Amino acid sequence: MKMLLLRYSTAFICAVFIITGAVSGEDKAVGQTVSFRPDKIVTPVSSIIWKHRSSTGSVVKAIEWDVDDGDNIPNPRFKGITTLDQKTGEITITKLTVEHSGVYTIDINSKEHEQRFTLNVMERVPKPEITIEESSNPDVVYLRCAYSEKIIWKKSSGETLNGMKNQDPGEFITVKNTRNPENFYTCTLKNAVSEEISDPVTERELFGTGEDKAVGQTVSFRPDKIVPPVSSIIWKHRSSTGSVIKVIEWDAEDGDNIPNPRFKGITTLDEKTGEITITKLTVEHSGVYTIDINGKEHEQRFTLTVMERVSKPKMTIEVSSNPDVVYLRCAYSEKIIWKNSSGETLEGKKNHELGEFITVENTGNPENFYTCTLKNAVSEEISDPVSEREIFRTGEDKAVGQTVSFRPDKIVTPVSSIIWKHRSSTGSVVKAIEWDVDDGDNIPNPRFKGITTLDRKTGQITITNLIIEHSGVYTIDINSKEQEQRFTLTVMERVPKPKMTIEVSSNPDVAYLRCAYNEMIIWKNSSGETLNGTKNHDPGEYIMVKNTRNPENFYTCTLKNAVSEEISDPVTEREIFGTGSNAGMIVAIVIVVFIVIAVIAIVLSYLIMKTVHESVNNICPCIPNIFGPLDCLLKKTDREPKNSAPNDVASPLNETAP
Repeated sequence: MKMLLLRYSTAFICAVFIITGAVSGEDKAVGQTVSFRPDKIVTPVSSIIWKHRSSTGSVVKAIEWDVDDGDNIPNPRFKGITTLDQKTGEITITKLTVEHSGVYTIDINSKEHEQRFTLNVMERVPKPEITIEESSNPDVVYLRCAYSEKIIWKKSSGETLNGMKNQDPGEFITVKNTRNPENFYTCTLKNAVSEEISDPVTERELFGTGEDKAVGQTVSFRPDKIVPPVSSIIWKHRSSTGSVIKVIEWDAEDGDNIPNPRFKGITTLDEKTGEITITKLTVEHSGVYTIDINGKEHEQRFTLTVMERVSKPKMTIEVSSNPDVVYLRCAYSEKIIWKNSSGETLEGKKNHELGEFITVENTGNPENFYTCTLKNAVSEEISDPVSEREIFRTGEDKAVGQTVSFRPDKIVTPVSSIIWKHRSSTGSVVKAIEWDVDDGDNIPNPRFKGITTLDRKTGQITITNLIIEHSGVYTIDINSKEQEQRFTLTVMERVPKPKMTIEVSSNPDVAYLRCAYNEMIIWKNSSGETLNGTKNHDPGEYIMVKNTRNPENFYTCTLKNAVSEEISDPVTEREIFGTGSNAGMIVAIVIVVFIVIAVIAIVLSYLIMKTVHESVNNICPCIPNIFGPLDCLLKKTDREPKNSAPNDVASPLNETAP
C-alpha cells in the first residue's frame, strides 16, 4: 500500500510537472497576431505539421510543410493568414478570430513534440455606459455598469471602489452626495486583451445643483427657466434642522422684501432671471434653497454648504522605543492626505485624539520628507515638510574595519579653521581632528591618529579602520562656530554564520528549530516564504515546524544587522524527523494488531480448550457457528440464565426448565 501510494504521488507530481512545464499560453484580441515557436528544433528537418485542437475537441492541420512539397494549408480557417518558418518551426497567424482559440501542437519529422501552446482569442470590450437608479434617500443613488466583463469602479480622486454583483449582468455601486458637484465616477470594462472606460458621471448630474463655499464667499442660484409674465418670486431656505424661512420675496406691486434678519444687507434678487445672490456667507447659511414663482414652487433644489477654511496643519514628532521608527501626527479633524517626497499617498491611522498619524521608518535618506494636507470642499492647506534629517538626524551604520565620511551641507569661504568633535555614548566629547590656516592639521586624540583625514575645501572628514569606540555623534565647527548638522555613526561587529538547533516536542510530527542569536533573525523555508519566529527568554528566536512528509523540504535562518547578513546551513525535514517518521500510523497499526491477536486467542481457546468449550456451551445452548459463542456471551451478560437459580447447578442441555 505504501509503495502504491508513493508511486501514485510520484506519478501525480510528474504529471503536474509535465503539464505546467510544457504549456504556454497567449491571450489575444480579435484581429491581432500571434506566433508560437518550439523550444528546440533538431536538424535536419524533413517535415513540420502544426495542429489545432478546438474547445470542442476537433483537431485540424493549421499548416504543414515537407522538404519535397513546401507549404500547404489544408484548413480554410487558416488560409491567407498563416505562415511557417521552416528553420525555427515558428508559426504566425494574423487577423485572429474567436474560432482560432484552442491548443496548438507541432509535429517535427512526424514526431509530436510535448509542448502545448494555448491561444485564447476574445472580442474587445465595448465602451460601457453608466445608468443612474434613484433610491428613497435623495442623497443616495445607485450607479449601474451593466456588463459581464471585469468592472473597475473609480472616483475622481483615483480611488478604486468595490462594486456589488447582483442578478442583472454587471455591477452597481452606492453613491452618497458629498456636496461636491465636480466629483465624478467612471466604470471600466476590462478583459485580458482590452479595456474601456465609460464617460464620467458627476455629482451635478446625480444630485442636481449644489455649491460648497467658504465662510465669507458669495453664492448665486438661478432657476433653469422662468416663464413671463412674473408677478411674484419667493426664495426659501431649509436648514439642517428642518426649519423653513423666507430669504427674500418680491412681487410686482411692493418690490423687494427681506423678512429674515439673517439675510438682510447681503441678499439681492434679479426679478428678470429669478437669480438670488448672497454675500458674506456664514455657516448658518448652509441648507437647501427653493424658489416659488407666481405662487408655485419649482422642483429645483439648490444645496449650499458653507464651511470654515482649514488652517495650515503642523506635524508633531512622537518617538517610539525603536530609534529608527517615529510617529508623525497631523492633529486636525478635517480630511487628511499624507504624502512622501516621491509623491506616494500614504494611509494614516485614526486614533482617539483628533487627526491621524503615520509610522515612519528610517530609510537612511536624509533628504526624504513627509507632508500632511488638510482638505475640505472649499480649501486645502499643506504642512511644512519634515525631512528624515530632522526626524532621525544624519547617520551611518558601518562594520568594524570599514570607512566612513561626513561632509557638511555647505561651507562658506573663506575658512580659517575647522574642528570635528566626537560625542560618545557615555557623553564624553573629544576633538577628532582640527585644522586652522596657520598650523595645518592636528589630531589631538589617539583614537583617531593614523586613520583620520580632513578635506579643508569641503570640510569632509574621513575615518578608516573603524572600531566600535568610534560610534557616536560627530559635529563640525567652522571658523569657531558649531554647525547645526549632526552625524550619527554606529559601528558594529559583523554577524557570525548562525547554526540551528533542533528541539523535539511531545508530538513526533512537530519540532522546534532554534536560531540562538540576538541580532535580527529572518526565517525562510525552501519555497522562499518568510516565516514569523517567536521570541523567547533565551537569546534568539525559534519556529515550530510540522512534518510535511517531504524529506527535501528545508529551513534556514538569517542573522542580520545594519552592516552584514549571514545565512545558516539548511536543515532538511530528513534531518529533523528522519526518513520514515509516521508515528500516528504506527500507533494505529499496533492497536489493530493487539485487537486481532486477542480475537484469535479467544477463538482458539474455544476450539482447543475443552473447559472453555464446555463453559460456553453450557451458557449458550445453540451455537450455529464458531462466532456464535461471542454473540451469545454478550447477550447472556445482560440477563439471568434461563435454567438456573442463584444456588443451583446448570441443567443439562437436553433438559427443559420446569
